[in-house]
Amino acid sequence: MINLLPSMKAFLLALLTAIVGVQPLTAQVKWFFNKDTVITWYYQEGDEFNGTAIDQNYWTDSYGWARTIYANKEQQYYTPYKNHQVNNGTLKLTAVKDTIRARITDSGNDNDTVLLRGKFYSLNKALFNYQAGMIETRKTFTKGYFECRFKLPPEKGFWPAFWLHGGNPNEEIDIFECKSERQEEVHLDTHCPNRCDYYVNNVFNKRSYGSWVKVKTNFVNDFNVMACEWDEDKVRFYLNGECIGISQVKFLVPKLITLNMAVPSNDGPFKPGPDPSILLPSTFEVDYVRVWTKDKSQSSTSGITNYQSVPSVLPNTISGTQLKKKSKFFYGKKEDHIYNGIQIDWLQHAAGADVVVMGNTEGEWPVIELKDAAKNTILKRNLDKVSNTISDLKSGVYACTLSWKGKQVSYRFTK
Repeated sequence: MINLLPSMKAFLLALLTAIVGVQPLTAQVKWFFNKDTVITWYYQEGDEFNGTAIDQNYWTDSYGWARTIYANKEQQYYTPYKNHQVNNGTLKLTAVKDTIRARITDSGNDNDTVLLRGKFYSLNKALFNYQAGMIETRKTFTKGYFECRFKLPPEKGFWPAFWLHGGNPNEEIDIFECKSERQEEVHLDTHCPNRCDYYVNNVFNKRSYGSWVKVKTNFVNDFNVMACEWDEDKVRFYLNGECIGISQVKFLVPKLITLNMAVPSNDGPFKPGPDPSILLPSTFEVDYVRVWTKDKSQSSTSGITNYQSVPSVLPNTISGTQLKKKSKFFYGKKEDHIYNGIQIDWLQHAAGADVVVMGNTEGEWPVIELKDAAKNTILKRNLDKVSNTISDLKSGVYACTLSWKGKQVSYRFTK
């Protein structure tokens, strides 16, 4: 391996910019290759869960105002970092049938009265049937692209979710809510004050956005990536890089990121609850959470911390739509998707880079071309897998071009 002096690297960077006229690349970048344009996203922050414990400076273990959402009649008590394991590159949020008498709100006294819609609900110290794990960021976010790779527990009845919320009254983006008894469905939703997410359902009434979407993938057998793009006047939902739903809402309030392993009751939302005879822990497994921004000034200067090359949880190929049915109410009108394309992530690491392709390629894989500082082509091939590793590169500066359906992006990077 050739080691270049810093002064020589700087000279080669300047020379390559002059030769090929491309811009330098940060460590991790995501491109949306749409059919009318290419949009660049920069890695902002997140968690790869490649350590041995929860980063308690980044994540808290409750909502702050409560350790359950009692308005939903949930059965779980969210424990202080007890039902949280980080090992083998993933976070495990567990739920287990283990009764506990504990405070709904940490800051209250045992005999304080908890009200629900102005009426008595419970004393603050209450009996819970399950103990479970959740995490929530200590900081808020405003707009961006939020993604999570995850796998559902096989046991039926539990209610894992990945969502954003904030404000009073609350604004909420439910990127996914799932039930293992509905292994090939995902629930998308948005909530906001004054029914701002209500749509005309038919000539007689309106209804709020949100319901189950049927897909071809299986959330129990495989890891999948769910994400949302929170923009000025809409929220777009993505499954493995493909847009599967659009909510026409204008959200302005900064929001927290939450992942939780809820346990519904048999008479509340997302019923039924689990079979009470299931005594072993049920696990909601998360590979990573990543936040991307269009604003380069907000991007991370160090890139993804503890990134591990070629995650084993990636599927081998995605080449067609993952939707079983395109409901106009959730999917939107056909013209809302006319320019949909694919996503390509450039994830640079010490040995080279992983180039990850997601979305509906429509049978045409993107192409990568790599040139050295002397403009010699050292690599040109189809990116015909989801995860494509670029390795065995000598130290130096390279120019790279990615192209798909007539659109391309060029950049340079240093190895």
